Amino acid sequence: MVFYLPHGQSFYGDAFTGFLTDEQAIADHTIARNGRHISITPRALNLGAFHPKHFIALAEKLEVGELWLIDRVKAEEPVVQITDHRNLSGENTLAGRTPISDRPRFPDVSSIYLKKDLGLPRQVVSTVGHERFSEAQGENVSEVAAQVGLCASYAEMMVVGVGWNSNLDVNGMRLNSALFAERSL
Repeated sequence: MVFYLPHGQSFYGDAFTGFLTDEQAIADHTIARNGRHISITPRALNLGAFHPKHFIALAEKLEVGELWLIDRVKAEEPVVQITDHRNLSGENTLAGRTPISDRPRFPDVSSIYLKKDLGLPRQVVSTVGHERFSEAQGENVSEVAAQVGLCASYAEMMVVGVGWNSNLDVNGMRLNSALFAERSL
């Protein structure tokens, strides 16, 4: 499994312990591995990191077809499955950055997220962006699902969206169980 972690591994508590960082970064992203699992983390959490050309390079070099996005959310549950997003961030990571090579300028983004059943509550989230996430009110708010989802989709990766409420799962134990349980592999 290949995980996209907007924040460093230690941010997620115990969920990603044991991943060892590769010495060479790819497309402004740090790569770490634990057996057959790979984690990808942007060097900086900003619009520059969320560029479709970076995701194309990651998909090609790591041979990624399915990307598990672990996004921060404000939800009633500690871990949820993201099935779609509304982009309320004010940023479209594809605008002015496409087309790339033979890919379209306006890609079909109607089915970014894989709908495989993870046994988690399913939610459509409202992405507000990293800068506004802390102040955002309400439920079903995500930090960067739209930015990552759009870029990953443009790079022809399917996204398995997982939302994590760090306030309800401080040590990442429930996230760890949701990700590495036999049923989700």
